[in-house]
Amino acid sequence: MRRFLGRRPTLYEDGTSFDYLVEWVGDSPSWQQDSRLQHLRWAVTELERAAREQLQRRRLSRHDTIILPGHEATATRASANEQTLAHEDVCFAEGGADVKADD
Repeated sequence: MRRFLGRRPTLYEDGTSFDYLVEWVGDSPSWQQDSRLQHLRWAVTELERAAREQLQRRRLSRHDTIILPGHEATATRASANEQTLAHEDVCFAEGGADVKADD
């Protein structure tokens, strides 16, 4: 994990408050629930500091999606990838995946 590039109010209903856009070492950035990132509090602090500085805000709203400048396209791609994976999961759960039996 390199750093967080943004945050958004969580899309999941499990009591977490934010999803963070995580820049991974050697992998594409992805949105992750804050409940899965508890050991990375330093990265949350770094993101919030950078966002206040770069977006010239004193406070960050808990209701807004915040993406660091220059990473908007990355966030869009990560969201698109997330939707594609969710769609594939639904298709698989409904029996939409082709399964070949071994002879």
